[in-house]
Amino acid sequence: MLDYVIFNQDCDDLHSVAKLIRMMDTQRALDNLGRVTTPVQCIGSYKGCLEVSWLVTREDFDKHIRNSGYVDNQESFLHVPYDVKQPCWLEFQEDGTTERLKPMRSGKYEPDSDGWTYRPDIQMYYWC
Repeated sequence: MLDYVIFNQDCDDLHSVAKLIRMMDTQRALDNLGRVTTPVQCIGSYKGCLEVSWLVTREDFDKHIRNSGYVDNQESFLHVPYDVKQPCWLEFQEDGTTERLKPMRSGKYEPDSDGWTYRPDIQMYYWC
């Protein structure tokens, strides 16, 4: 069973996004990624601020993203368990502490929440 991580990279400018995608595509071409072979680009809201975010398996995040230099200045990462009945959690980068959240929920309309993720590929909103 695959758990997932939703994260934002340090810089959302086009060149930085292209470098992250190129790095992940190189890992895919080398057959170094898990069963989910490409990151899913999402739109998210964290503390009420819109941002580009990415969804990848936790295995691929830990192996290829965490220490890549693309997320060094992020406050936290959202961990989403494969079993959607289980709670999500935020992992804080600075000290490794975690904050337990509610289980992931989904819907077709933007939730009344400061934190959510929208997947354009399937036109669904997700929030904890």
